[in-house]
Amino acid sequence: ILRSSAAWSAGIEIPEYSIHTAYTDLIVSAQHYIYIENQFFISIADDRTVVNQISAAIYEKILAAHRAQKKFKVYVVLPLLPAFEGQLGTPTGSSIQAIIHWNYASICRGNGNSLLERLVKVVPDPFQYISFYGLRKHEEMLGKITTELVYVHSKLMIVDDRSVIIGSANINDRSLLGTRDSELAILVQDPRFVDSKMDGQPFKAGAFACSLRKSLFRFQIHSFTHSTTHSFIHSFIHSFIHSLIRSFTHSFPQRTLGIAGG
Repeated sequence: ILRSSAAWSAGIEIPEYSIHTAYTDLIVSAQHYIYIENQFFISIADDRTVVNQISAAIYEKILAAHRAQKKFKVYVVLPLLPAFEGQLGTPTGSSIQAIIHWNYASICRGNGNSLLERLVKVVPDPFQYISFYGLRKHEEMLGKITTELVYVHSKLMIVDDRSVIIGSANINDRSLLGTRDSELAILVQDPRFVDSKMDGQPFKAGAFACSLRKSLFRFQIHSFTHSTTHSFIHSFIHSFIHSLIRSFTHSFPQRTLGIAGG
């Protein structure tokens, strides 16, 4: 059991931030992939305003993988827009615009401190290692095609088909520092393993972590292809996942994220 708690929420003298610690520890120890779903991604390295270390840990992990010329992927799934009251571009949309600002400042537009801006200085193509995604559905209603975003409200991380964090904590200081919001999460490290594959090689996957990752991929890729039989759902294949997702997002070039390759 993991917590973010302090005197005001739990009556403890020393604040607990074990959720933050578990996230960073799992990121640092990851060997193959990190899959994150969260409502926010607000984490900026070397910043006085945002101080959690999630982004810094991901940066160091990708840098280590690049230097070792090792296959490694980070997948981050976020909502396309924050679910706050108001209308973008009007005074009522200030909360939405604030969250969008901090998400972008963390991911790609942080005056040099965002994750992708830091990576592009040392990794020729950071998108070989990390990608950010949103989900959207479309249907025909009354003879017209309509579309709406799928709002990601989960807060989870799966690492290497073996470890899972699930709880109430967003990736931001408010949830992770311990002195602010009170949060609860669980860390599942599978004691039971199943035969699987990791990038085409035999692999002992955690029973729960692997089944959770499969169910999430099945839902998401079915939205694209209306098929749940793809082999990568059952074995984690870096190159296939990378090429499939890029085939659906190729119309959104890197420059839309405000960065350029080295």
